[in-house]
Amino acid sequence: MKGEVVALARRHVRFTTTAGLLLVASVCLYRYIHWMIIPWCFIAGIIPMYFILSPGALLPNLMYFHTRKKKEPEVIKMHKACPVCGEDTCERHRPELNIVVNQPWTELKIPRKVDSAIEQFLNLVLENFVYTWYRDLSQDEAFVDELRTSLRFIVAVFLRRLKKVDLPSIITDKLIKAGMRHLQICMAVKDTGLAKDDGSFQRAVLSYYGPYLHCAMVSRNQELQYLRKVTENLFPHILSERALQSKSLCSLLREVLAGSVLLPGMDKIAEPDFVNNLLLVFVDPEPPPENPDLPTDLVCILANFSKVKSKNQSALRPELKEILDNTELLFPFMQFLKAEGAVNVLQFYFALEDFNKKLIRPELSDADVCLLHKDILHIYNSYCAEGAFDKIQLAPDIVSEIKEVVESPPDQVKRLQRSSSMFRAFDHAYDLLEETFLPLFLQSNDYYTSLCGERLQNKLQRSNNRQSKRKQEFLGKFGHRLKGVFKNDTIDGKMPDEMQVAESVDEVDPVLAAGDEEGLDIPDSYVDYQLELDGGAAVRDLSAWRVTIPSVAVIPDSENSKKQSHAFKIHINRIDIPDGGQDTSSWSVYRKYNDFYMLEQKLREFHGVNLKAQLPQKKSFGLKGLEYLDSKRQSFEEYVQELLQSPHLKGSELLCNFLESKGSFKSQNDLSIGKVFKSVPMKLTIERGQHLDPFLQSLYASTEAPKPKPSSVPTDPETASVTSISSERLSNPLYENNANLTTVEDLECLDQSIMEDAGAEVTGVFDSILYVAKYVYHAPEWFHHVLITARILGKNSLETFVDWFIGKKLWQVSQEHRIESLVHLLQDALFFDNDPPRTDEQKAERRDQALKELNEFFPEFLKKAVGSENFHHGTYTIFHILQQPLLNKQLSYVMLDIVLQELFPEIEKAEDFEQ
Repeated sequence: MKGEVVALARRHVRFTTTAGLLLVASVCLYRYIHWMIIPWCFIAGIIPMYFILSPGALLPNLMYFHTRKKKEPEVIKMHKACPVCGEDTCERHRPELNIVVNQPWTELKIPRKVDSAIEQFLNLVLENFVYTWYRDLSQDEAFVDELRTSLRFIVAVFLRRLKKVDLPSIITDKLIKAGMRHLQICMAVKDTGLAKDDGSFQRAVLSYYGPYLHCAMVSRNQELQYLRKVTENLFPHILSERALQSKSLCSLLREVLAGSVLLPGMDKIAEPDFVNNLLLVFVDPEPPPENPDLPTDLVCILANFSKVKSKNQSALRPELKEILDNTELLFPFMQFLKAEGAVNVLQFYFALEDFNKKLIRPELSDADVCLLHKDILHIYNSYCAEGAFDKIQLAPDIVSEIKEVVESPPDQVKRLQRSSSMFRAFDHAYDLLEETFLPLFLQSNDYYTSLCGERLQNKLQRSNNRQSKRKQEFLGKFGHRLKGVFKNDTIDGKMPDEMQVAESVDEVDPVLAAGDEEGLDIPDSYVDYQLELDGGAAVRDLSAWRVTIPSVAVIPDSENSKKQSHAFKIHINRIDIPDGGQDTSSWSVYRKYNDFYMLEQKLREFHGVNLKAQLPQKKSFGLKGLEYLDSKRQSFEEYVQELLQSPHLKGSELLCNFLESKGSFKSQNDLSIGKVFKSVPMKLTIERGQHLDPFLQSLYASTEAPKPKPSSVPTDPETASVTSISSERLSNPLYENNANLTTVEDLECLDQSIMEDAGAEVTGVFDSILYVAKYVYHAPEWFHHVLITARILGKNSLETFVDWFIGKKLWQVSQEHRIESLVHLLQDALFFDNDPPRTDEQKAERRDQALKELNEFFPEFLKKAVGSENFHHGTYTIFHILQQPLLNKQLSYVMLDIVLQELFPEIEKAEDFEQ
């Protein structure tokens, strides 16, 4: 109320200022108070007239004793926010390592009876929808154990979300508004008089909804697809990250939840006979029975349900003790912890293990005591002290006892022999590794790499990166050993001894060949050693070469001496060799137009790098005269200069031959395979995975299912849903095929203004009462005017009371025995509904009883004020709308969307479910 008064004063600053000044004047001039009464009476008359005549002004809430404290989001104080260091805002470790994220059931306790009821319900879900087919496949419970953990995760997340939302506010602010919108459309259809029976009435209402009709109401198959989409969109918020990586587990949970729980559950909620039963419970004048038993103790939610039932230990899931004793597994586990920033936990564990072994020795010398004191001092400073970088969150009593020992003389370390503090700290470190990091490690790439080796894709990528970065210089120089192979200078059909190439790669160079094959790192010193072989040839640095193309010259053709051809004159100057030295510092070579494009092609073939330098587009046809070549001279010069400055090519033998050799560049680099095999009496094989991709593609194609023949009927999602869900669940005579449409767009709203204005004026409980009194009960004009006047005085008070009343009823419903009965009621409706269906006579009897008690529920003065005939007609109208199963289902899905959006605000719009 205080906030409402302040807001009202801010809206009327002048009036508030005048009243304040008058109050100050009355205090100061109290002798003339009899004159001050006149303006005070004037103000006293203005205030009630303002509230009466102002259309938007309402009297603040006057029911202080029924004001409910709004529920704030619950903050559960965890003993450890971060499972490693215990800090609430930990920047070192991953946020998903938070124990609440990985185990949402932590410190989430419910009464034992409720826990047993939920466990029994989930066991029936597994028994009816999983074990019926899984027992025929395997007797191992490992797969079902994963399902149990996922189901516990889902229930815990939902319960935590429910604790964070304010249900009474959702009911009064959103659900009632959605119900009034539904009632407006139904009343608009009744006013038209087009509906002659229940069937035509339902169809007419659905037609009035038009494109606003819920997508689940299009057809039964569309309803199932909608529920599937709902569960899929909720999975990222209700399943663990590990479970989300298993597509088979997600598919199974989706089918079980959507087709076997939600679909029959929504059918049951919208069934008129079930609605009548709820009405009888709501209008029952007798108070609900109290719990005859004493409240049970609180237990961790579904702890017994998620216990591992499998007796066989999987070989792929080793225990922590096996990992710590096996060096082959310990190293990848250590690397994993290092990547997670939690290797200090393992170090703490080993430090405590070593310390406890020394501590339990029966006889300790003075030297041993001093060493133990130094060890405990190191452990405290590294893992227990405030501000320690590798701090481990321990119980306060453990830290205090260790601190006392550290600050005491060395002989006080023997106190730890009679204390359990160090052993409790050791158990805490072990549990932290086992419960938090071991499950993450068993799902990590580090673990699977240790089992199966590195991924083939990573091997190829690393090998390519190594070839292009770390060995590019060596490969450029190593090529000069093989260049003699591609020449036609054989002797009697044999290669010269110094030019022969080994038949296997290992004979060329065992270390380099093995390194390339296994993907190992070759030391740079070995590469440098190989570069200095063959007479200690010095490594050229082509980046120290300066190149210009001063002109285009006419030279004799190398293939026909009688002809002449045009060529570019390339002048090379080496700045790394002084003038007058032993080697030539400058020279010139001639290269034809096609030689440049051959150089570009060979550089890409042998070096495999993406060169930034590019030549102009090659002219394939026509004469290349002197003028044309002279126009390309500058571009070719810049191209060669960019090649020389490339770090990948500073040791390229191919580029060096292009700039050094006086002969034709084409004859030196003719790598025709036919010529090679004619001139070389051996086979040169250097396989580096060139044909691996085609092989993998053919292998993958062989594992795919055969494509359907043209004559086969293609299946769509709706057809697949019919085969995956039994026809008994999809076919329901009460709902038939829902609206029996193809898409929502097939409907056109008969009166667009109804949907646009629906719910626009009806905001709040009091406005809903006004609408029902005027349009449903057809109350007299005088009664409607009384309600309008009462709205100014009591709207806020009534809505506050209703909010408090709903909160009280929800608290009563949330009692232990009532939640247990609700779970058993849902369980009986889904799994034990094998009794003969209720006959039409029984349903009619319950319907008549519900209508009778609903009429008797309201007070007599209300019936007299509205009129007996109008009252019974209005009550029957509302009751008749609740007897329409399709309309009940439409309203149920609208409210389901509202509840889901409140529980999961990450999903902003309901269209996310419908897409």
